[in-house]
Amino acid sequence: MSELRFVVQLHRARRLHYDFRLEVGGVLVSWAVPKGPTLDPKVRRAAFKVGDHPMEYVAFEGVIPAGTYGGGDVIVWDTGAWVPYKDPDPGAALDAGELHVELFGEKLRGRFVMVRTRRDEWLLLKKRDEHAVAGWEPGEHPLSVLSGRSSDEVKADPEWEWRSELPAERAALRLKAEDERTRKAEDERTRKAEDERTRKAEDERTRKAEHANDTEHANKTDHTNKTEHANKTGHTNEAEHTNKAERSNARARKSADKHATTRERMGEGARASVHERGGADAGAPGPEREHTRADERERAAESAIGGLESLRNEAGLDAIGENGTWEVYGRRLRVTNLGKVLFPGRGDEEAVTKRELLRYTARIAPTVVPYLAGRALNLHRFPNGSHAPGFWQKALPAHAPQWLTRWREPGSGTEYLVADEPAALVWAANYGGLEWHPWTSTVDHPDRPSYALVDLDPGDGTAWEDLLVLARLHRTAFEHLGVEAGAKVTGQRGIQIWVPISRGPGFAETRAWVEGLSRSIGAVVPDLVSWAWEKAERGGRARLDFTQNAVNKTLVAPYSPRPAPGAPVSAPITWDELDDPALRPDAFTIRTIGERLSTHGDLFSPVLHTQQSLPPLT
Repeated sequence: MSELRFVVQLHRARRLHYDFRLEVGGVLVSWAVPKGPTLDPKVRRAAFKVGDHPMEYVAFEGVIPAGTYGGGDVIVWDTGAWVPYKDPDPGAALDAGELHVELFGEKLRGRFVMVRTRRDEWLLLKKRDEHAVAGWEPGEHPLSVLSGRSSDEVKADPEWEWRSELPAERAALRLKAEDERTRKAEDERTRKAEDERTRKAEDERTRKAEHANDTEHANKTDHTNKTEHANKTGHTNEAEHTNKAERSNARARKSADKHATTRERMGEGARASVHERGGADAGAPGPEREHTRADERERAAESAIGGLESLRNEAGLDAIGENGTWEVYGRRLRVTNLGKVLFPGRGDEEAVTKRELLRYTARIAPTVVPYLAGRALNLHRFPNGSHAPGFWQKALPAHAPQWLTRWREPGSGTEYLVADEPAALVWAANYGGLEWHPWTSTVDHPDRPSYALVDLDPGDGTAWEDLLVLARLHRTAFEHLGVEAGAKVTGQRGIQIWVPISRGPGFAETRAWVEGLSRSIGAVVPDLVSWAWEKAERGGRARLDFTQNAVNKTLVAPYSPRPAPGAPVSAPITWDELDDPALRPDAFTIRTIGERLSTHGDLFSPVLHTQQSLPPLT
């Protein structure tokens, strides 16, 4: 059975309550839960059955006019997917008065049961499973999972209004469209002079860059003499610099070379191995396809190094003071507070400012966009820096520029950003999106994932070497199964694995496959693994998290920054680097990943092209 949607809306009408809504039969079957759902299995919550709501209401966040049904403010307190268990027919289960559900939300996860006590009075109970948390109260988690805002903030500055007297498809009215157009017009008039200065400065810097290239070309004729002179006098700084770079990347290069020639997991060896086994879905490559992938790696390396367009982008950014308009990848973007510190320094390093983040994003965007294109993008926003509290932003704000590609989720009506061009990712970073989380599925088939995800989530007591043991066990399992997968360090403490798959299975199937794989591996080293959801319940052990394989659940994109000192990034690795004693989960930062890309290209790119079916777990 395909996954269904659920939502819990924190609703302040005559009195505060939580509206618990499940998609059943094309509508939202709804209960009012005065004290809200809980993850505590010892607590029973009274739930009162109310009228069904249309599916268009599933992502509504805003205000309902006073004097109308439900008048007050509403936030999306939690949302996600759900599946029935025990009885595959939820309609029949509701009629019978006992509905067992499994939720895959941001806050609510695991199994719950709803039991009718009399007519429209029900009880909502949490089952005892790995997601259960003693003493868990909804009031301690008050913010919206869509906007990161509180009920007070939404009430004070709502973006949407629900008019129940209108047809459901037109009932959600945007409140800010006209104000936004007015603001844009006013901003455009006040920025003209500043934009003109920016363009002139950019042109001047570009001319200087082109002049430098011409000078380099003119000097090529005496390059040999200069080199000989340097050798004779012992001035071999350039050679020493090259040797230093070679030494710093020796382990990674050796690993990459070995990886390409001896392991049948990623790259040519893996694809040839699958082809020999007769895997039709694996998409065995021909010379033309391999040449294309080589070209893509070369282009990824070039994007990290930068070309003329990169020089123009950076020249435009450097010409701006604290605020201004930046022309980047053909789009005009208003940038502000460029001197703000977004990441504290690591050790003796300088802090990372917003200007540096935007420069990195512009450089890396051509490499990252293929992982984001055609997918809804969730942003983890830290507008006040990684050292301040952040929140998740899913719905595209009303003030977002019109040139951004959008996707409106069927049923919920939530409008998501689709970052299918480099400038869109730069906009997201400028908006405070320090982390970039693309959906596992594409917008044309949101219920059909193109990756199965494995998240090795360390506990408080998990040593790095213990996590490497778990990752190596996954490596062995993939070799045994003949499955191609891409690994990356998270930029924090963990390791994540993306398994590319041919379109077909739904999230329930991929989640079941990953759960089977993870539990098999966990059984080998039970002292390292816990299946409890909350870290406090794990006894310091790691969790092999298979629950991210659900609608609107994500892992961080490759090369995305992480909210930690030094601005570490989630960096792809070769499987052989798991044996490198120098490997660390947060070793690569926005200041150092470019050199790695320049040397090795995009190590993660095979997941973009591999098509394979998930084999039976034997």
